[in-house]
Amino acid sequence: MMKVNKKVLQLIAAILILVFHLWINVTNLEIENYIRLISYVGVDIFFFVSAYAISQRYDDSFDYSSFIKNRFKNIYLKYLMFLLIALIYKRYHFFIYKLLGIEIFIKGGGAFLWFLPAIMMVYIIFPLFLKWQNRYKTLIVLIVYFLVAFLITNYTNYDAIFILLNRIPAILLAYELSQKDIKNNKLLGFIVLITGLLLLYFFGYKKRLDYPIHELYYLCALPLIYGLTSLTEDIKLSRYLLPVANATLEIYAVQMIFGFDISKKIYQLLQIPLLSNIVTLSLIIIISIIIKSAFDKMFSLKKNF
Repeated sequence: MMKVNKKVLQLIAAILILVFHLWINVTNLEIENYIRLISYVGVDIFFFVSAYAISQRYDDSFDYSSFIKNRFKNIYLKYLMFLLIALIYKRYHFFIYKLLGIEIFIKGGGAFLWFLPAIMMVYIIFPLFLKWQNRYKTLIVLIVYFLVAFLITNYTNYDAIFILLNRIPAILLAYELSQKDIKNNKLLGFIVLITGLLLLYFFGYKKRLDYPIHELYYLCALPLIYGLTSLTEDIKLSRYLLPVANATLEIYAVQMIFGFDISKKIYQLLQIPLLSNIVTLSLIIIISIIIKSAFDKMFSLKKNF
């Protein structure tokens, strides 16, 4: 199977999402705007890495119950804590559909920390897919996905689900790469990466592909993911960057709750876009690492009682 450098990909994904949400353009160059606007692919990388990690761990001894309990502690409990923080900081109304993650089906990407309940759903459902004994299961799921997405696109006005639905191909790509004996080829990886960047330029930036399936441009990220996976396979992450890669969940949550306010105040203070970007991203990363450390200690103490 192709080796996936999980920590490096997590780090890349976290930086991309920070850039997508908070970067202030430094120049008028199109390439800068292009990179910022396609940095949403960091989310696709997160889905890919998560699905690959589960696929790699899954075998006959896989304990589904223990796995879900572990994911509940590491994902959902943190989601609840961030929800409480947001309720105090942003004075959100406490709706049950936020608590249960149902809001994603109503507001899509506008839902509170939508990625966390979404990835929790993946952790619940994907092991059941792995357990399914059918040699054509990837093809079957792809066909069902395209059919359902086509019907929703063309016969309803509902589009909130596509931010999750269109990440299914990235999850299936992770599964296939975990199962196939694919020798890493750096040249092929580079070619596929460039192909992905071109697809994103023409169909995710210049024009966002939206037919025959709504928001089909998300699928343009697949070659980019494959290329990055191939090219980062042998990279060793510095011990100084490892805490950043380990705090990706916290980085996502902190930037979504506090990021805009932090970015705005820092820019008002410094008035220099590049310096403001560096200070903003650095501050969010530092805060996130501190919060992760606090969470880890909290859960460790709870375990010891």
